[in-house]
Amino acid sequence: MTLGKARQRMVGAKRASDLPRGEDAATRLARSLLWADKIHFIVGLAVNPQQAADAAGTIPLRQIVIEELISDLKARGKIVPVEYL
Repeated sequence: MTLGKARQRMVGAKRASDLPRGEDAATRLARSLLWADKIHFIVGLAVNPQQAADAAGTIPLRQIVIEELISDLKARGKIVPVEYL
């Protein structure tokens, strides 16, 4: 949930100073992501049935959100390696 909100906060921001002044987790994460040159994600693939992205319950929603976030970050010139466990 926080990852999705952080991604939403970053949509209109070109740099960290463009983000709202809030200190909620999503804004703080978005700020950190915008400041960084390289972000290494380590993502678990366990599926919480309440948060599955597909009807069969086989794809974790976090995987979809992470992939979208990685795409956004790469478009900003960030180096973004990812490991799925």
